[in-house]
Amino acid sequence: KNHTAVPLYFGQAKRIATPGQRLALFSAPDGHHCAAAGCDRQAAYMEIHHAVTDYARGGRTDIIELAPLCPTHHRMVGDQPGQFSTGRIESGPDEGRTWWQHNAEPGAPPTERLVNRLPDVAHNYFANLEQVRAEIHGRTPLERAGFTLNRINVFDVITPGLFTADTPHAHAFRAAM
Repeated sequence: KNHTAVPLYFGQAKRIATPGQRLALFSAPDGHHCAAAGCDRQAAYMEIHHAVTDYARGGRTDIIELAPLCPTHHRMVGDQPGQFSTGRIESGPDEGRTWWQHNAEPGAPPTERLVNRLPDVAHNYFANLEQVRAEIHGRTPLERAGFTLNRINVFDVITPGLFTADTPHAHAFRAAM
């Protein structure tokens, strides 16, 4: 969608993600943690996984087909029962994120596709806190007098530049603030 001078689409010409792709993945919705559901390993420890189609099966080393996985979860991906399959969510609120599904035994019903929600906890916390505060206390005296409160975005203070204006999380997070 937004293009840069750094190549992010290599098709089958390259197997290993480039430093530019790794940096771009870091700003993706699930890019700063392992994409496996429930994993809290941070991006500094990630391997880059062909999440849509395995490279050996024609998968492309394109930014929209890659996802970060910690080494432990990367070794768990495969086609066999007991292993995990991955893919990209194409629409809805989780568009662009990686789903993670446990491969069921033959004859068993398919398991649910999961998304790692741990990276969302801190972002959702502030929006939920504001909603609960408003439900309990109503508007503050200043708000009732017509003033708009400009709250500090604590994430910009703690991790400046992490949520840039171009990252999907930044738009959702700032809208919730």
